[in-house]
Amino acid sequence: MSSSSAGGTDTNVTNLPLSDPRCNSVVCLAFKAAEDASQREIPFASQFVYGHFTVYYYSSFIFLFSILCLHRRLSAGYVEYPEPKTTLFQKSKALWRCIMYRKLRIGMSLGHVMIIGLTVFLMTILAFVQKPYFRPRLSYGSPPLGVRTGVMALALTPAIVALSGKFNLITLLTGISYERLNILHRYLGYICLGLGLVHSVAFVIAIYGDSNYLPLLEKIGNTEYTGMVVLLLLLFLTIFSFPWFRQRFYKEFASSHIIVYVVCLGFMFWHTANRIDTWMYLYATVAISLISNISRLLLKFKTPRWGGSTATIQDIDGEMLRITIPAFNGMTWKPGQHVYLRFLSVSPLENHPFTIASLCEETYVTDKSGASTRTPLLFLVRSRTRLTKRLMGVAQQRATLKVFIDGPYGDSSLNLSSGYEQVILVAGGSGISALLPLFSMLCKKSRMKDSILRSVKLIWVIKNRSAQAWVQEEIRMAVAMTCAGTVEIHLFITGRGARMEQLAFSFETDDIEMEVGIENGRRISEESNLEEQRLIPDSAGVFDGQDENLTNFLSLDDLEMEMGMGGVDVGDNEDEKLVPNHRMDHQHQNQYPDCDYGIEACISHGRSCFQDLLPRLLLDGGRVCIVGCGAREMNVDLSNAVGACQKKVLRGRVREVRLWTESFGW
Repeated sequence: MSSSSAGGTDTNVTNLPLSDPRCNSVVCLAFKAAEDASQREIPFASQFVYGHFTVYYYSSFIFLFSILCLHRRLSAGYVEYPEPKTTLFQKSKALWRCIMYRKLRIGMSLGHVMIIGLTVFLMTILAFVQKPYFRPRLSYGSPPLGVRTGVMALALTPAIVALSGKFNLITLLTGISYERLNILHRYLGYICLGLGLVHSVAFVIAIYGDSNYLPLLEKIGNTEYTGMVVLLLLLFLTIFSFPWFRQRFYKEFASSHIIVYVVCLGFMFWHTANRIDTWMYLYATVAISLISNISRLLLKFKTPRWGGSTATIQDIDGEMLRITIPAFNGMTWKPGQHVYLRFLSVSPLENHPFTIASLCEETYVTDKSGASTRTPLLFLVRSRTRLTKRLMGVAQQRATLKVFIDGPYGDSSLNLSSGYEQVILVAGGSGISALLPLFSMLCKKSRMKDSILRSVKLIWVIKNRSAQAWVQEEIRMAVAMTCAGTVEIHLFITGRGARMEQLAFSFETDDIEMEVGIENGRRISEESNLEEQRLIPDSAGVFDGQDENLTNFLSLDDLEMEMGMGGVDVGDNEDEKLVPNHRMDHQHQNQYPDCDYGIEACISHGRSCFQDLLPRLLLDGGRVCIVGCGAREMNVDLSNAVGACQKKVLRGRVREVRLWTESFGW
């Protein structure tokens, strides 16, 4: 009797209509037919191909820039002779740069916006192009929108991790240093989070949109719970990577970012449960991480012995530190590169980036004891907070520290020693540390017989005149290596006390000596005071406002991928006060040797605007490269000004004007 009742129940369920709540499994023929129809319309396995599309997309960029890098390396040995006039190709490059050098006030170039915007557009199209987004019932299978967005987010993971490594495969293939790739790392992370949110929302809608969602909730298991954990970890990684958090809590950010990433990766393995090819993306992510970190440990960790190197730390003026580390065998670098320094006795867990301010000389110098040593590594570091503040305390005690070196890192593909008749270096505040080795190298190269370099100009924006003490000896030595008339230095002193720091002027006609004192209370004659006011500007304004051949016609150099230079510690940036924002109509300029610092320069009290200054400095008929290093806002104005200078190339007055910028911050 019971058997007959059971058989009757099965028969009743099997033939129930789809509208009956009991028809909720494959035992019901109507349910089975509806499920098969839904899967025929959009098969579950077909959604995983969108992960392949995502990989094809970013792999095409890697392939393109790898080809351009190979072309650049193969053509590096060829000497490019000056053309008699501006060619059509150079004008085409100028038009491209005129567009790509333009930067938005958020700090991103148009090139950044184009690449990131294209990625967002393509990911959006892939996510929403196929309909329907949901199945009639969740029991028929996962919602297609949720599946493909989840797989696309998973497919982005290897690229995100590859772009984060300081020693990574993408840099090896494309020649683009990790600093310039870092912004892509961040924004791909934001896109991955966006896809993860769509993935989660789609499943929530599918669950609560099913008429039988209560029985489904009872069946929710590890997959759903681990998915929520992954989403929360992605939110943590994204939110705390915002510049506001990263700059103020860099130590906490750096340590937590790695730990949370490892935990998130583990939950991704759990959540995806090796469905179809999901673990292939995770295997690739793990392999990239291991290769990057092991290679960095073996190839970039530099120390002459297990105990580390000895760093001598000096206080220059109470604001800047001078760190000197003796060079050793195996430690070589190029201008503009930086290293990570770890001072175990000060902060063993912190590993901070600093730009190398000295030139890697192949020759040896002999010290007073008669021992021959290589030119040491020099770092100029502004004392701010945390590590640099503690280092200032060490410097005031005249102590030395043991230090471990990780590096060098940075883009070393910029070749200024050949191909350009003029190089203009623009530094903001302590950004001079990145440009000083370039300046020394150019001064040295300019005297070579085969050099076509005819002009080197250094523009340095400083808050106070005393900042010259940071690099006065290095600049004097560099200028001494050049021919007369090759080097020109422009100093813009922007501090409020700049007007009271002018040197004495002598007027032969009236035989009146006028001296503006720095100290308060110095007496000045009434006639001299009136004459001084005529010389000094009425208002202190504020500053207003990349490859050698076909390779860079379409390269990340011209797309202005921002470098996060290590010459300045993260945190509040005093140099941001030097940022240009409007034009100054009146300006006092005079070229004379500074009696205190011995640097002959064109000194301006107040600030100028790049839009007016750069066109006047460009060498007529020459190829010009402009290199800038300063606060991000200063680089925005410089980039926009160089974009405007492309008009001179289009008119045939200059053959090429190229830009290369390096920025503070991470």
